[in-house]
Amino acid sequence: MELPLTLIFGRNTPTYFTLFLTAIGIALFLFTRLKASGHGGSTSWMIALTFVAGSNLLFATTTGGVWHEAQTYGFCLGILGGALILQAHGSRLRSALGYTMLALATGCRPFYALYVPLLMILENRQMGVSLREVILRVTLGAGPIFAALCGYNYVRFGNVLEFGHKYLPWSQQLQDGIFSFAYFKRNFYHSFIKLPYINENGILTFDLRATAFWINNLIFVWALIAFFNCRMKKISRVALVGTLSVIWFFLLMHESNGWTQFGYRYLLDLYPITFLALLFRSQISRREEYAVALILVYSIAVNLYGIWWYGIGLKG
Repeated sequence: MELPLTLIFGRNTPTYFTLFLTAIGIALFLFTRLKASGHGGSTSWMIALTFVAGSNLLFATTTGGVWHEAQTYGFCLGILGGALILQAHGSRLRSALGYTMLALATGCRPFYALYVPLLMILENRQMGVSLREVILRVTLGAGPIFAALCGYNYVRFGNVLEFGHKYLPWSQQLQDGIFSFAYFKRNFYHSFIKLPYINENGILTFDLRATAFWINNLIFVWALIAFFNCRMKKISRVALVGTLSVIWFFLLMHESNGWTQFGYRYLLDLYPITFLALLFRSQISRREEYAVALILVYSIAVNLYGIWWYGIGLKG
């Protein structure tokens, strides 16, 4: 996505600037798609703003590291793809473009490949598109991108499914490999339970391995409730929960667990799934709207603090 700027600026490509523009763009897109699905204007902008500025995306877009770039672009492409497919309104081209976005997201974060069968199920069983038509749309939209990714991986690494991670110096030193159930217990503790603490200098401090995701991603918790309050068929709901569970399970088996970070940045790979559920939930109650407003204020505050803490090096 930064290729045009890279051709101009080379190694001085303004990474932070492109991530900033990407964040603004996806916030506007989130607003329009939520409003189109039936949410009120105030609710739509509050959810959109919290998804971007009140989640781990704020940390990812202000660090500029290559891992964070990939996660940011995967997040955005996943949301773009899901919305284009579920709001295609019968357009084959629009749906195919959505699958193209998901395939590109896979190039950023490989687990986005699992979004493709999820959206196929939703398009077929929830939206009523014939299976033959869905397969055609996937073939036209995702097929060329997946073929290019597999070809690149094979030429460079000799394996169509290898993205090069196992050749990184740190991964070659791991006794249990990059993915292992040996890491699950530790990662689960950090991602779900680990709390921040006050260090010897009186500073509220977070663990670089990860801190309980709900501390700075409350909107994700709220959006999960949409799984149980949205207008979806049972099979669609099962597909959403199942895909989220499978991806999260494997993320918890990754050795790094997102190291180094504020909060729990791997959660960004799951945000687009909660967004899909929100597309099937229209107007919310006034009480819930107040709750979203409070979540917005709290989440932006805690994530801004996290960026300050991480940026000045108060990591101990």
